[in-house]
Amino acid sequence: MLQAQGVKLHSLLTLPEVLDVLLAKEKVNPKMAAKVREFLSANKFQPSATAIAKVPTTPGSKLSFEARAQIATNPLTRKLFEVMHKKRSNLAVSVDFTTCGEVLSLVDKTHVDILEDFTPDLPNHSKAFQKSNNFVIFEDRKFADIGNTVKNQYSKGLYHIAEWADLVNAHVVPGDGVVKGLKEVGAPLGRACLLIGEMSSAGSLATGEYTKAAVEMAKEHKDFVIGFISLSCLVDDPQFVHMTPGVTA
Repeated sequence: MLQAQGVKLHSLLTLPEVLDVLLAKEKVNPKMAAKVREFLSANKFQPSATAIAKVPTTPGSKLSFEARAQIATNPLTRKLFEVMHKKRSNLAVSVDFTTCGEVLSLVDKTHVDILEDFTPDLPNHSKAFQKSNNFVIFEDRKFADIGNTVKNQYSKGLYHIAEWADLVNAHVVPGDGVVKGLKEVGAPLGRACLLIGEMSSAGSLATGEYTKAAVEMAKEHKDFVIGFISLSCLVDDPQFVHMTPGVTA
């Protein structure tokens, strides 16, 4: 995909080679090395011919984050671009920790439902960190149910996600009811949502017609959906955010 955009890469080392060295130097144990190899094997991404040929031509891909912030109509989109412009970075940190202390040490993108010691105080601490460090809280919840169910998952239960998460994401399998349910709760609070358009996991079904449906759903709910989780540029609109593993484009 990078080569299709004129970027030619040469690898000095492969990750399996790095693992071999770490094992030899006893920097990782065999059990951890096996887990890493299993993860690498399960997450190899082979771009389709369409994706390889898709060289971005959208004017939005040529605009700076500052310029995109100025034309953004969604307040959270504008805030996200402003943060990226001020910090001169578009990296999103995936905080897959299992204790509140670890999360508070590095808060940006969370999986709150894996925390073993979650308390209602955690969101309050997170918001305090957010104000002092200028970042957006993205709860990687991947909602995937009917509208009424996701409304309750988003606003109620133990986590009350809508009260503290600026941004969440959702699968489009349930239809646009999942977006309508989330929007009913989140829009009045100034929240927003990303739709999962593509995934890098082996055997992913998020391709073809599924991806097209995600794009159409996003366009229909542009007042709440601000972009996609994807591996490539899905839509020619600089107001939409495309988030890939580790990098925001």
